[in-house]
Amino acid sequence: MEDRVQILHFWWEWWNERNRAGKNEKRMQPEELVHRTKLATTEYWDIVGKQKQQSPKGAATWRPPEDGTLKFNIDGAHMPRSAHSAWGIIARHHTGDVVACMAGKSEHVYDAFAAELQAAMAAVELATHLGAIRICIETDSQLLQVALVQKEPSCTVYASILEDLKVQMRLWFSKCEVLACRRDANRAAHELAKLGYDCNVNEPTVWEVDVPASVAGPVLGDMPNMVH
Repeated sequence: MEDRVQILHFWWEWWNERNRAGKNEKRMQPEELVHRTKLATTEYWDIVGKQKQQSPKGAATWRPPEDGTLKFNIDGAHMPRSAHSAWGIIARHHTGDVVACMAGKSEHVYDAFAAELQAAMAAVELATHLGAIRICIETDSQLLQVALVQKEPSCTVYASILEDLKVQMRLWFSKCEVLACRRDANRAAHELAKLGYDCNVNEPTVWEVDVPASVAGPVLGDMPNMVH
C-alpha cells in the first residue's frame, strides 16, 4: 500500500508537470519532482494517522456557532486540466443569518487541496474586513482541517503558505477554530464555489445584503427549526 500511494503521488506530480510543459511554463528538475513526491507521500500517511484518532466524518448538518462567534463555511473547486480554482465563502452568526458571502477565482492553482487552501485564505481576509474577533472556519476537506490545526509544520510544497495562514489566524483573532464537516453541511459554500467559476481572476464578488438565489435554498434548509 505504501508503494501504491507513492506511485499515485508521483503520477499526479508527473501529470502537473506535463501540463506545465504544454503551457511553456517553468519545468521542475527531476530531483525536485522526486522530492515533492516523497514529501506528499509522507504527509499523506501523517494525516491518515491523525484522522484515525479523530472523528472521520465531521458534522452532518450545519451547526450555528457560539454567540459572539462568526462562522465561515468555505469550499474550493479545482478546474480539471487547468491552473485555476474557484472558491466560495459564507459567513453566518449564531442566529443562522448571513452576514456576508463571497465567490472568486484564483490562478496558479494545480490541485484540489490548493483550491481549498485558497478558500481558507480568502475567508481570513473576509473576516478581517468584517472586523470579526472570534471566528470558526468550517470545511468539508479533512486534509485542510488537519493541516491547519496540527502544530507540526507541514512538509508539503504548501508548507510556507500554511504556516503563514496559521500565523494570521493567531494574530488577527482572539479565537480561530477550524472544523471539518460533511458535504451536506457545506452546501451553501459549495454553491458559491460554483459561482466563482464565472468571476474574473482575482476579482471576487461579495454579497453583504442579499445572497444569490442558488445559495438561499441551502441556507434556509440548513436550519429548518429557525425563523428566517
